[in-house]
Parts: sequence; C-alpha cells; structure tokens
Amino acid sequence: MRPEDEQGSVVQAARAKAREHLRAKRSFVWNATNLSRRLRAGCIRLFADYGARVRIVYVEAPEEVVRGQNRARGGRAVVPDGVIDDLLTHWEVPDATEAHDVELVVRESA
Repeated sequence: MRPEDEQGSVVQAARAKAREHLRAKRSFVWNATNLSRRLRAGCIRLFADYGARVRIVYVEAPEEVVRGQNRARGGRAVVPDGVIDDLLTHWEVPDATEAHDVELVVRESA
C-alpha cells in the first residue's frame, strides 16, 4: 500500500488488534501519525471505552528535517511531498486535556 492510498483498511485492522489487547488488559503502543485532535479523539475514545489509561507522546522535528528524513527512506517508502503537504494542513499539537498524560518532545533544529 502506498502512502497516498486510502488507509481505511489499515486503520480497521489496527483497531481490531487494539481491541484484542484492550480486552486482554495488555499494554500496547499505538504508533500513528494522528496529526489532528479529531483523529486522536477516535483512538482515545476506543481506548477509554475499555478503561485504558492513555499517554500521548508527541514528537516534532522541523519541517526540513522531516522532509530530509523522508527523502532518505528511498524508493517506494518515500512519502510524496503532496501527502506531507496535506498532512501539515491538519497538524494540531496535542494538549493536556486529550489524555491522562501528554508528553511533548520537540527537536528545535537539524
């Protein structure tokens, strides 16, 4: 699957796996680029429905670093600039009201 493809089936599979962990009361990491509060809210609601404790770790780097790391991935793994441009229009830094714990890790320069 390419980055510009519809990601719905991937998200559904990930949510099904998360439900397995939640039902078994196992800790797990949801590693995703949930740039907007709306996208994060859907995941957090799912986790809260099972009584899970939610911790958000937000990692940010300057745009030029992100784009440089992306180009260095090479081949089919490179996310097209247009996809990154679109993601940047939805970018919202999480705030303390979104989870039990919110950690911000911000890299200031390259």
